[in-house]
Formats: sequence, C-alpha cells, structure tokens
Amino acid sequence: MQPKPRSKKKTSLIEPTRVFIVLLAVAVVFFLPIVAPGDEERGSFAETYPALNPLASSADACPWNCIQCTSWDEDSCPKNCLTYECVDGTTDCAGDDGGGGGPSYSPPTISHVLNCSVSGNGDWCIGALTLDLTAFDPQGQSVIISGDVNGVAFACPSGQTTCSIPLPEGTGTANYKVDSATGLSASGSTTWQLDVTTPQISGNVSGSIGTNNWYITQALISALASDSLSGIFTFEMNADNAGWLPYSDITFNDGIHTIQFRATDNAGNVSETAPQEIKVDATTPSLSLSVNGTRGQNDWYVSSVLVGAITSDATSGIALVEAKVDSDQWTVISDRLPVFTDGVHTYQVKATDNAGNVTETPVLTLMVDTVPPAIAMDVDSLSLGDTLYYDLEDPLSGLWINRAVIEDDDEKYKKLVWVEELTGAKSNNNEIRWDGIFPSTSLGTSSDGTKAAPGVYFITLKISDQAGNETMRTATVEVTAFNSIIPIPAFTP
Repeated sequence: MQPKPRSKKKTSLIEPTRVFIVLLAVAVVFFLPIVAPGDEERGSFAETYPALNPLASSADACPWNCIQCTSWDEDSCPKNCLTYECVDGTTDCAGDDGGGGGPSYSPPTISHVLNCSVSGNGDWCIGALTLDLTAFDPQGQSVIISGDVNGVAFACPSGQTTCSIPLPEGTGTANYKVDSATGLSASGSTTWQLDVTTPQISGNVSGSIGTNNWYITQALISALASDSLSGIFTFEMNADNAGWLPYSDITFNDGIHTIQFRATDNAGNVSETAPQEIKVDATTPSLSLSVNGTRGQNDWYVSSVLVGAITSDATSGIALVEAKVDSDQWTVISDRLPVFTDGVHTYQVKATDNAGNVTETPVLTLMVDTVPPAIAMDVDSLSLGDTLYYDLEDPLSGLWINRAVIEDDDEKYKKLVWVEELTGAKSNNNEIRWDGIFPSTSLGTSSDGTKAAPGVYFITLKISDQAGNETMRTATVEVTAFNSIIPIPAFTP
C-alpha cells in the first residue's frame, strides 16, 4: 500500500502580522515611558512596584519622599545621595498612613565613657584620659560621629560606630553627636577634669654663704608650692627627719641639717623633693696662744720663746692655721710658730674653719733679750785715790739699773752701796774715785764715816738691762799706809 502523500501546510498572512504586532508591542513597552497611574487609578500592581522611567533622573526613579541613602556626595540627588534604594511601605516619612510613602525610622543613639587610666581625688583623672563614644542605628544604617572638645571640632571616620577622643589636660566640656544615614541624629555632652602635672616646688635659702657650701650666718629656709590646674591641697616639710609637718618658714642655726618639701594638688598628684643638706657654721674658730719662755722684767723674755696656737671648731672644723711674723707674709703653720730669739718681734695668728669663718689675733709684740749688759773697765786694779773709768752697754733691751758696791773681803766695814737708774743702750765715761771712807750708819758717805785700814777692797758693778739680765764686774782698790794719808776729795756716788 502506498503511503498517503504529505499535505502541504498553507501559509497564512495572519502569522507575519502577529509577529509584527508582538515586536511592536515590545518596542512600545521598552522605549516609551509608562505613566504611573494616579492615586485614584493605582491598583494593586502599582502599589507593589513603582513605575519606571528609564529617561528620568535618579530623583525621579524613586517616586516616594522617603529613600534610604547608602553613600553620600554633595553633588548627587536626591538629598545628596550618591547611591540609594527605593523603599516601599505603607506609611510616609512622618509615620502617617500615606498609602505609598516610605517607612518611619527610629533615631540613632550615642553614649560616652570617660576612660581614665589613673583616677585621682574627687572627679580628677591623673593619667591618660579619653572620651570613648559608642553610636548605634536601629536600622543598621551608616553613622557619622562628630563633636567638639572645648570648641575644637573632631570627626570620626564615616561609618565607624565607636570612637576614642584623647582629652587635653585641664577642664572643659565635650559635645558629641551622631548623624545617621536615615537623616536622624542624637547628641550629648560631658565635662572632664584632667591633671597629670605634679605641683611645682621652689625653695630659697637666705643667708651668707661661706666656703664648701657652708652658711656662715643663720639660714632662713622658705619655699613655695604652686599648681596651675587643680591647685594645691597640702604643702608639707620635713626638717632634720622629724617627720612631715605643715609648711612654715624655718631658721637653721649651727649644725648640719636636712630639709624636704612635699606638695599634693587637689587631683592627687604629689611632688616630693629629695633631702637637701643645709650646713650652718656662724661661729668663728676658737683660738688661743701658749707662750713658753723665761720671763724677765718689763715684759721681756730672757730666753728663746716658743709660741703655740691652740685652735678648735666644733661645727665645720679647722681648715688651716696661719701666722705672720715681723710683718712678713701669712704662712701656714701646724700648731706652733717659729722660735723667737733675741729682738723685738711682732706676730699674728689666724685660724680659718671649713666654713670660711676666721679668727685673727691682733698684732702682738714679743721681746726677747738673752744677752746681759756689757761692762768695760779700763783697769781691774787700782790704788786708793785712782779713778776707775767704765762704760756700760746693752743694745737689745737697754740699760736699766746700776748697783755699785764698795766692800772689804772680811765685811769688817759697812758696805758702801749706791743705785742709779739707767736708760738707753749705752752709758759711757762713767768714773769712780773712792776716798777710802766707809759709811758708819747708812748708805753713802758720812761725816763720821770710818776710814779704811790698809788692805785690799773691792768695787763691784752689777748692771741690769731692761729684760732683767745682769752683769757683774769687780775691780780691786789697794789701800796702803802711804796712800791713805794722801788728801783725796770726798767721794759722792
């Protein structure tokens, strides 16, 4: 059986027409703006999807007043939004039922914490202090935290929900604010007190400074504490380790002292000085002299003399002892001066302590004469009626007393004695011519005197100088039967 021949399908003009209509409808839908129906005509479709106009601006693309910005740019629209999302809802921005407006938003919140590393007294911080801010947006939108510290503005990075602002030393007010992408904001403020600077202490010592950091007068101690931020709370002192007491001026007398000061400000910062040593020696050294030698007459010494210096200083101690002899230069000595020999000398002694105090003797005079006077006779023996010539000399202390005696060896006769006071260094051309008569009742001659019998008699001169040194010299006088009858003038000493 032969198959039936396939029948040809007839081409209808309706098919191309349908294709053209469909394409035309697509083109119309794609290229022509669709006008959103009015409120009175909006159906359920219009309430769910906004009408789009591909040729409209970004502001026209979202027909509702409330939109959600996702980033900002000052030249973008709407509301400076660079990018945004259209938000569908049943209420408008004010929360009223608008039948097509966006939803209402809750405002953001912001809180602060004053973060102090070291707490002081009261509300003071004495360590690092920061203002820690935390912001929150209930919708989860981006926020910006900003504010000012005593009028100095700050801004935290955009979108950051926490921020830490270092606070400066001192006191003040910090204002802070959070701005949300929803257009809502919140703000707050707080005050702070920060003092990390310890008090300043300045001291002064009034007195005359000597050597080696010693004061040679009373030392008046004064001090001042200051604090420009929280102010001074207490100011104390510790003198000679007696313990901390409220500050007052103090005067130190002789001795080695210590002083400390301590200041506490109202924030609790403490400044304490190290112990300072104050050395006071306002007393000059003790100085006395010892003079060792044989004293003669009239303040003269008749031997060499040793002068010793006895010094002491109870506070700073003796630094050096000096002497000046016969107007020479000051010379350091140990405890005694050079030996003084014959002559008239001047000397001074000076003691200096370690503080610089000086005790100095006035110029003192020391007279030494160890040499007795000299007697020069022309002869050592003579006959009655002869004249004895003699000279006297003492170049140091000078002549003082001449005591002359005429006597016999057996002391049968009363001595003929006379005394004369001398001055000066020399007495020359002195003479004695004895007449052979001894006094009967008193010194000197007498009309009833006793005539010496033949024999040998002695004329003795005893000369003293001003220092008390003595020299004696004797000459003999021979009396014979012949010369005793020779007329001789009466002897007057």
